[in-house]
Amino acid sequence: MTASTPFFRLLLAAYMVLASTLVEAQPVVLPLERSLALTVSKEGNERQYVPIAAHVAVYDSLKQGSRVPDLPTALRDSLRRRLIGASKEALSEMQGEFVVSAQLFFDEQGQLSHFFYSLKPFFLQRFDDLFREKLPALLDRESLRVPPGGRARLSMTYYVRNYLRARSGGDTTRMTPEKALAIRDSAAVKILVFSGLGLEKVPEVVYRFPNLEELHLQYNELSEVALDLRRLPRLQKLDLTGNQLTEEGLTLTRNKSLRILNIQRNAFTNVPVAAQHSRRLVSLWIGHNVPHSLGKNSFRGLRKLEDLNLYNAGLLEIPTSIRKLRRLKTLDLYYNELTQLPPALARLRHMEQLAISHNRLETLPEALGKLQKLEKLYAHHNALSTLPTALTKLGKIQMLDIGYNRFEVLPEVVAQLHSLHELDISYNRFSEIPSALPGLKTLKVLHLRGNPFIREKPVALYAPLISQMQAQATEVYY
Repeated sequence: MTASTPFFRLLLAAYMVLASTLVEAQPVVLPLERSLALTVSKEGNERQYVPIAAHVAVYDSLKQGSRVPDLPTALRDSLRRRLIGASKEALSEMQGEFVVSAQLFFDEQGQLSHFFYSLKPFFLQRFDDLFREKLPALLDRESLRVPPGGRARLSMTYYVRNYLRARSGGDTTRMTPEKALAIRDSAAVKILVFSGLGLEKVPEVVYRFPNLEELHLQYNELSEVALDLRRLPRLQKLDLTGNQLTEEGLTLTRNKSLRILNIQRNAFTNVPVAAQHSRRLVSLWIGHNVPHSLGKNSFRGLRKLEDLNLYNAGLLEIPTSIRKLRRLKTLDLYYNELTQLPPALARLRHMEQLAISHNRLETLPEALGKLQKLEKLYAHHNALSTLPTALTKLGKIQMLDIGYNRFEVLPEVVAQLHSLHELDISYNRFSEIPSALPGLKTLKVLHLRGNPFIREKPVALYAPLISQMQAQATEVYY
């Protein structure tokens, strides 16, 4: 069933009528996808979500004839801050971190008319229900405007972080710098959140809290950050996501306390030297920057690193110097431009999770077989048609996602992965359901959607094998 069928045309017409009656009061808010289950893992991986066809049809209809305006940076940033504020309020009952991918549509007068979104991670259905119920009334159409000149659309992705506010005897404080000055028991504060305040410099007040363990400065206007960590000897986590920092703009004194550094969505072109001054760093997130290439010294001084996030960094290749990260357990290379992986990855013997989805990979190296602690391999949205035979050595692999590739037959190596719990081969080129699947006795979840045998063959031809899998307590999505 497609968006061109009479059913969807009728549904689309109904939505447009509904939109016309509501648009004067508040924007129409619609999710673009749903989770495959009511509860999913905290990783919120893309494979766990499917489009909501009716809402996508409305989105596609509005997209036709709409323009993408070239907005001044100040206006775009103002819109982002207002959206973050409204989203925080809508999710105020929920504690945690969320990412909202939003598609905004504006009418001829420049006012917001439709807000389409994807909300991740998706822990429970009520998260999405609450967001959809509360958000429309919080989106102020008078302030959420673009210059008039025809229907327009914008794409925005932003984080929503809801933390517990300080209470008597509590150790978490989320407030303005002015209010932070009034705190009497500064020694009790361990987490300080100055997010989305439009700050242009780090408030000096942060040094009032000698026991500070986490400092959150995300989504401000910081172009320079110089922190003397000798005055914050217990600081373990620093979040600078969504500012305007470059390598020259970030200065951290040498320290042995910092463990987690998040510098996503800035303007870094390489791993900053400031990160290398934190010799005990275990987690570095530098995604959504513009490195494009990393130098041979990019990872100098980061030998204790266990978690490296290079999501959407425009990388064309991974430097061989990555082999120095011997303790690395998680490597995220989603949404880059990689055409091959370096053999140096074989030196990362502690690797447990490797995410290489949304690249341009046509083959994977045999060297991956040396990652014998690997538990999860995400390789969907590439151009793979084979897998290296050395993967049979991955005795701990539990999750293999090779959806959205070019497989025509199931590689023999898959049938030999006897610890596999979840397999995703959706949207490949299988003309027949792979007969080897029932041999995967430990499999708990199997994704088959979007393959030719699903679209072109009678259900009776593949239903018996699916029934056999289900009899083995495997949940099958097809």
